[in-house]
Amino acid sequence: MGPEQARTAVERLLLRRWHEREKLIVRLPLARLDIRPGSLVRLPGEPDILEVISSTVESSTVVLELRRSRQDLPLSLDGDPGRAIVPADVIGDPTRLLLVEPPALGDAPLSEPVLVLAASGGQVPWRTVGIELSTDGYTEQAHARRRAVLGEACTELFPGQASPIDRINDLDVQLAGPDDWMN
Repeated sequence: MGPEQARTAVERLLLRRWHEREKLIVRLPLARLDIRPGSLVRLPGEPDILEVISSTVESSTVVLELRRSRQDLPLSLDGDPGRAIVPADVIGDPTRLLLVEPPALGDAPLSEPVLVLAASGGQVPWRTVGIELSTDGYTEQAHARRRAVLGEACTELFPGQASPIDRINDLDVQLAGPDDWMN
């Protein structure tokens, strides 16, 4: 359901509720005792068709409680879709790119160089970043769909184990974003 249809449906429901609030009490002679709840009546001088909500007898008179008939409600309402709520234009923080050539993690050296591109930027708002790398006659296009966690080593890297995880030395890293964290 689009915004116009939703607004029309709500306005119709509110109009129906509003009309149901308006009630008219009519006192008639006992000869009109045959008028039952649910009956539709038209009173002289009243342009609308009225529906009988309740019928009671009080002091030798028939008391009818009436309201405007639902048949009298307009079949369609032109709904105003309202105004669009446009999100505020927020200028995103600059995107930072980092191109890294990681070391070979296995025993065998790599047959060709491998480059890893990491993209990061401010927290508000992160958006997919289009990236195009080109050299002599070669062009590669990609998207950085997630924000990378970037940082800078604050301590000197000491000689350590050749395995990817150094369990001997410590390394302090200052992360670029205030809400960034590493495992």
